Amino acid sequence: MPIMLITVRNTTSLHNRAVPRLRFSRNRASGGSLDLLGVGHQQDDDCAEKPADLVFVLDGSSSIWNPDFKKQLAFVSDIVDSFTIGDDNMHIGVLTFATGVNVELTLDQYVHGKEVMKTTIMNIQQPRGETHTEEALRVLRTTMFSPFYSRPGIPHIGIVITDGASADTEMTAAEAIRVKEQGITMFAIGVGRNLVEEGVQEELNNIASGPDYVYTVESYGLLDRLKQDLADKACQVTTTVPSTTTTTTATTSTTTRTTTVRTTLPPQMIEGCEGQQPLDVLFSVPDEAGIQDTELALDFIQKVVDGFQIGPNKVQAGLTPRLCIDLDGIRLEEHDDKGALQTDLARRGLTSTDLTQQIEYMLRKGFTREDGARQQSRKTAIMIVDNVCMDPAEAQLLAEEAKAEGIIILVIGVGPYINHDQLTAIANSPDHVYFVNSYKYLMRLPDLIQDRLCRDAVPPIRPPQMIEGCEGHRAMDILLAAPDESNIRQTALTISFLQNITENFWIGDGHVQVVGLTPRVCVDLDGISLEQHDDRDALKFAISQRHLSSTFASNQLQYMLQRGFTKEDGARTNAKRFALLMVDNALADPQLAYQLADDLKAGGVTLMVVGIGPYAEEVDLRRIASSDDTLFMVDSYERLGAIKGLLLDAFCRG
Repeated sequence: MPIMLITVRNTTSLHNRAVPRLRFSRNRASGGSLDLLGVGHQQDDDCAEKPADLVFVLDGSSSIWNPDFKKQLAFVSDIVDSFTIGDDNMHIGVLTFATGVNVELTLDQYVHGKEVMKTTIMNIQQPRGETHTEEALRVLRTTMFSPFYSRPGIPHIGIVITDGASADTEMTAAEAIRVKEQGITMFAIGVGRNLVEEGVQEELNNIASGPDYVYTVESYGLLDRLKQDLADKACQVTTTVPSTTTTTTATTSTTTRTTTVRTTLPPQMIEGCEGQQPLDVLFSVPDEAGIQDTELALDFIQKVVDGFQIGPNKVQAGLTPRLCIDLDGIRLEEHDDKGALQTDLARRGLTSTDLTQQIEYMLRKGFTREDGARQQSRKTAIMIVDNVCMDPAEAQLLAEEAKAEGIIILVIGVGPYINHDQLTAIANSPDHVYFVNSYKYLMRLPDLIQDRLCRDAVPPIRPPQMIEGCEGHRAMDILLAAPDESNIRQTALTISFLQNITENFWIGDGHVQVVGLTPRVCVDLDGISLEQHDDRDALKFAISQRHLSSTFASNQLQYMLQRGFTKEDGARTNAKRFALLMVDNALADPQLAYQLADDLKAGGVTLMVVGIGPYAEEVDLRRIASSDDTLFMVDSYERLGAIKGLLLDAFCRG
């Protein structure tokens, strides 16, 4: 009898204890995939420090696309970050499941610290395979929450994240009962369009400890919307664990409870600015400025700083030292409070000698880790200049070196003696240079400076993606073809599958691909031409309004070759071309299908083939497909969702 192996990873820190290796008898092939969920909402101190054992149970089956899988990893990492991890605080574990079960992080690995745990989570690999939720629940109960790893007398919490029904719904319901009878509070989170399939909502209800513990979102990109609500609910569990006496039978109702969720935004670095990356700012002001000018410069800097959110994880502001005398500056990490920084500014004369020396100081010392600069922060120098530079060539060389190190240089020229060309050459761009006639006009600039810092904080707009999470930016033309002899249920499953796939496409003109559907060849029913829809929702609706069509694969291939990819039907000369052919029966004329497929491929079309059910001949379909990587075989229409991730990966590879 074949053996199912449950692997336990990352266990080098289990205090020299023997790690159990569990085996279950199961006549299934090994495989899997991974998803992780986390709550990035910062709990209040009372909640974040309460003791509890929390385990994430993450569906890693092949129906989950790898970019979505990574979104869950980031989500789980955020949850870890939101709690206090320690001996008497929160312990967190992670297991992934698909055909097999992988223990990724045990509850006692908190001893390594939060950052190591987060790194471990982000490095988890997607295993892929079928969806055996029942095995994951068994490992959750018998291993993760065994006395070997968990603590007695505190809340035990499990969070299951899945995108569809398990392979064995009856066993999953039975295991869910056993888990809850053991006193484990269970959350169930359903993700994606597969939730509308029969039995999925019922299974989520069976897994969860009650209706208040069931959540659904339409896509993995929306998981962040659950952060605050899920964190608050988990916090409540640490105080009051729901009674398990009401969960002795599996839930049979399919009624869905709507959960209202709130979006929690990360803290802003600058008031009113969307950029969230920590910011290190160094100011410099000329030495030679008189007392009154120095005071005006001081007022200006204080006004700019007033818009910052000062703190060790937000904005750090510093001041270059007076280089002509022995007077220290203000180091980046010296103040984590806005009031303290402004007090320090108020009691000193602002300093700088020559522009060249100031740039060199910032480059060699001011923005170093030894002076408090952070590795992942944006670094900006704001330099006030009121005279010509004594060595402009050297200053420009140093400025270029600083910019190459990622330092943004913003220059403010004051008065009649500055050289505009010198300052523009030193700054990052003409948009980073400001000129005022005298120090008294500096107060006109704080809002402009904050706006410039904010613009620098927002990442540049990348070229539009063709498929969400895919690096390719070239336009794509995709034709879809599906059997027309399928019955009503098979047609409905095919429609749902195609809608699920196109959910990840960016539909429209220009750089975004357009998706078409081949017509029903056996009757007078038009298809959907490539240029007919430039909106994703309109395309999905059009798909849902028709029975998908084909008589024989040869007919569909011939249509694609002679018409589907023509300019008259909306095909573009600069687009990558894909054909997705779904087949559920033997080819009526294999040799003709081979020839038509070869002609399509010779014309630059990547041909993807999905074989469905027992009558689809894999040998023939492999001959038609562009490569082994573009052939997908499933046992039935019900299993189409399992290949979504693999299919999207193939589109990405192109």
